[in-house]
Amino acid sequence: MINNDMENIEVETIENMQPDVKLIFLKIREQLQDPRHPLAMIVRKFQDLFTKEVDREKGQELRRINSNSQLNNTINDFQDLGSAYHESEDSVVEQNLRDFADDYIDQVKQFMQILYGTCCRFYSTVVEWDFLQQMKEDLVERLTSMLFNDESFSGTVLGLCRELTREQERDYLRRVKEV
Repeated sequence: MINNDMENIEVETIENMQPDVKLIFLKIREQLQDPRHPLAMIVRKFQDLFTKEVDREKGQELRRINSNSQLNNTINDFQDLGSAYHESEDSVVEQNLRDFADDYIDQVKQFMQILYGTCCRFYSTVVEWDFLQQMKEDLVERLTSMLFNDESFSGTVLGLCRELTREQERDYLRRVKEV
């Protein structure tokens, strides 16, 4: 779905390009679609490492949360600490998960910046800088499309984004119930 949207946006911006810039961009786009292209290889490696790292870290975070939860349940069996304690503990856990998601989303943003810079550097040896600047938006869209084309990667990033918006979603649902 993301890939189709990106291609539709690209078509609109390609139509507005000057003929010489359009020709160069179409050639670059064709090259970037080749799985043997060096940037495509970098993207696949990042996707793989990122997904594995998030899964590993998420597993560790969930184990830590579960062990804290079990400890809190044991404490609560022996003494009643009240609901305020539970709420503060839940908010700490939620904050940790949001921080975790935020850190990884920042890594994706940084990678996109590096990838765009690498793409410009890669093509600057054969394409005039002015042409690269004219197709900046289209290159960013193409690189983003390459990155999010992998289902596992895009699912992982979507899950991280959900974690970041979970609190807003709860507020929205609470307001809907009030109405």
